[in-house]
Amino acid sequence: MPKELQLQKVRRQSNRKGELRLRAGVKWLLYSLFALTALLLQTTVLSGLRERIGIAPNLAIAVVVSAALYERTEAAALFGLCLGFFTDCAGNSGMSVMPLVCVTEVILCSALCGLFLNRNFTAWLLLQIAAYAADGLLTLISVTVVWKNFSFLSVLVDTVLPNFILSVFVSLLFYFPCRAAARLTARRGGGRLTVKEKG
Repeated sequence: MPKELQLQKVRRQSNRKGELRLRAGVKWLLYSLFALTALLLQTTVLSGLRERIGIAPNLAIAVVVSAALYERTEAAALFGLCLGFFTDCAGNSGMSVMPLVCVTEVILCSALCGLFLNRNFTAWLLLQIAAYAADGLLTLISVTVVWKNFSFLSVLVDTVLPNFILSVFVSLLFYFPCRAAARLTARRGGGRLTVKEKG
């Protein structure tokens, strides 16, 4: 192969890598924008629900689960940790265990991702349900043990189940934007996301 053709091949590969890095940066910037939108909705618009009906959805989980579904576990866990700290800072309860919750849910969702062949809406919805169920279980434990409200059934019916149902439905707002962001650098397989991004 002539040196000129080899040089052109190396340039094309270099341009491709630079383009993928740029797309990856834009993708994480979009994930961050969606997370910020979720936090703004959660702390402004939807915070009135907590005063009226006693529950408010946790929208940060929707973006974290999307990152866990479409990205590598390490990158999604770091994103979840940062988002957990921002969620704590944006809330009115001070520092709590939200970073740990977000990282735990990323690990849970990444482990469950092995069960799914495609990264489609059904897989995303099942992971959302699993993550919000884990969040509900943590809420149930914290209310009954930490706050010493030992009325397990009333906490489950009055707080955990309505919050679970509301959170799953409101989290649907984030499926298509997060999927579009993931498609920026995903390998294509028949127009569907078939494997996790490796870089």
